[in-house]
Amino acid sequence: MSTILPFLFKNTPIRGRICRVNSVVDQIIKQHNYPPLISHLLAEATIITVILASINNKSEQNTTTLQIKSDGPISLLTVDCFNQNKIRGYVGYDPHSYKKLIENETNPRLSELFTNGYLAITLNHNLPNRYQGIVDLQLETITACIENYFLQSEQIDTSLVVSTGQNYLKTGMQWCGGGIIIQKLPSEQNQIFALDNLWEEIKILTETVKIDELIDPILPKEDLLYRLYNQHEVLLFPEQNFIFECRCSREKAQSIFNTIPYEELDSFKIDDYIEIKCEFCGKKEIFYDHEHSGTNN
Repeated sequence: MSTILPFLFKNTPIRGRICRVNSVVDQIIKQHNYPPLISHLLAEATIITVILASINNKSEQNTTTLQIKSDGPISLLTVDCFNQNKIRGYVGYDPHSYKKLIENETNPRLSELFTNGYLAITLNHNLPNRYQGIVDLQLETITACIENYFLQSEQIDTSLVVSTGQNYLKTGMQWCGGGIIIQKLPSEQNQIFALDNLWEEIKILTETVKIDELIDPILPKEDLLYRLYNQHEVLLFPEQNFIFECRCSREKAQSIFNTIPYEELDSFKIDDYIEIKCEFCGKKEIFYDHEHSGTNN
């Protein structure tokens, strides 16, 4: 099960969320056959998107998207959450340039993987105007970039810790991921000094979390919060579940099929049909000439 648990430090404007989304991360990554580093990046982005979606959880129509575009070996990384709790993800990369980079640099920087890249956070509340924040990729990790985004764009002090890895279960290897975020919301002027001291203390405690604790399927999230913050009164709120699901459909694939000029169909054919594949889940739809909008046959 993949869940996120919101919490609040009593009588303070410091809030948090802790998530463990092993099953979602595992399902998303196993739809593809990415190299390990790319799988870890996709897992990290998935965890962050779950956290952002939980913060953005205002209605069932909400959509939260994290997307990175670049001119580098990884041209696209995208994860979106729709209908409050449904997650999917995909990475587009050039195998040749990626392999060349890895051969020359075993631990490439984010800016090398995503050359001239940017990260966009899009929040759609089913209103005429959606919100989009743009983040540069000059820091070491996607997580650090998101922390900086909250501080610079939202003016919200944020501490975010994300863990990705693999657990070996009786059923085989499972990709896993977890994360914890705390945020200090705006407060009254006369509370700032005392709150700053409390914030620094809670931030230091948060950073003591062990990476394996965040992804441990046996350790309850409530127990982990107690380990971290047992000197403080922490209020817990109802958990939210997340699942892997795709939004693809035959109708959407049909629309893509119809964009191919009818006279060019032969150049896209496998035998006597055209195959449209969803990059998120791998589902394939098959179309024949007579199904094209350019013919009445």
